[in-house]
Amino acid sequence: MSFSGTVRLTDLNDFIAPSQNCIKPILDERSTANQSERMRLDRDEINKSSQEKRILKPVSVTLDDCLACSGCITSAETVLIEQQGPKEFLKMIEEFSNDNKVISKETKSLFVVSISPQSRASLAASYNLTVEVTQRKLCAFLRSLGVNVCLDTTFARNFSLLATAEEFVDYYRKNYLNSTSTSLSISPLITAICPGWVCYAEKSVGDIVIPLMSKVRSPQAIAGSFVKDYLSQMMNILPNRIRHVTIMPCFDKKLEASRSAFFTDDGSSREVDLVLSTSDIHIIVMFNSVLPYACLTLLTKMHCTIMKDQARVDIWNLFSNTLPKNCSTWIYHL
Repeated sequence: MSFSGTVRLTDLNDFIAPSQNCIKPILDERSTANQSERMRLDRDEINKSSQEKRILKPVSVTLDDCLACSGCITSAETVLIEQQGPKEFLKMIEEFSNDNKVISKETKSLFVVSISPQSRASLAASYNLTVEVTQRKLCAFLRSLGVNVCLDTTFARNFSLLATAEEFVDYYRKNYLNSTSTSLSISPLITAICPGWVCYAEKSVGDIVIPLMSKVRSPQAIAGSFVKDYLSQMMNILPNRIRHVTIMPCFDKKLEASRSAFFTDDGSSREVDLVLSTSDIHIIVMFNSVLPYACLTLLTKMHCTIMKDQARVDIWNLFSNTLPKNCSTWIYHL
């Protein structure tokens, strides 16, 4: 299934109906008549207007425009862009490889892929492999394409859970234990990492829900900030010289990565440059002209620990190092 690089408003079939008017005024060339003006149409005028055919210009909007829209983005898998798919990933790999051939050795660069446990489990079930074997073979396959580092986002998930628990304890102490109110009107703390639900809440009941939402980032956002902040500093590589791709179970994670809040501090790059769904990575395996199971089987003996030269990292040594004590900058929404 191929996806267009634009959003076709007529193709949307989502929980929230599309808005009748686009938020981009330049896209709407229809005259804005005075709504208070009274109009009268007789039978002839109605028949005449109904017979007229009007060809409308195709409307295309970017993903960022959609995220600012008032109506149509929640969980529609049809709302995707080319920059978040298999073709763009392979193009990014090729550009990264070509850049490394022409740049000086002093200019370091890194290609990182973060794999979610949900996607890993789905691939394991699809290929009839264990989760551990799938992780090793998937990392080996990605390395064969030119990826330097493979991360398991379980560490980011654990950070998110611990930070959420700490946030809830503080919230409970502040609003319940230290409160003199006896009413039951004290609101709960709402946690959600689903981009579709978050977007729906923002567009529909934002004034009510947003103040109650947890400030903890999602595992993908934590991994993105970890790679472009901590890993960048530890390896002395500029954030814009790091390509970070995540493999996630849901298409809506593409929307999350495109939000303006998830840029590096200097604004030079996104914390997650590209998001692949589980089906996207399956397509990439097929694209390399090898049967999925055969491809993974042939890579069994490949060494997937990321340690070949100084420009690459042994990920196990990375996590054995002591993380910074104050890592709130890449765990919380500030």
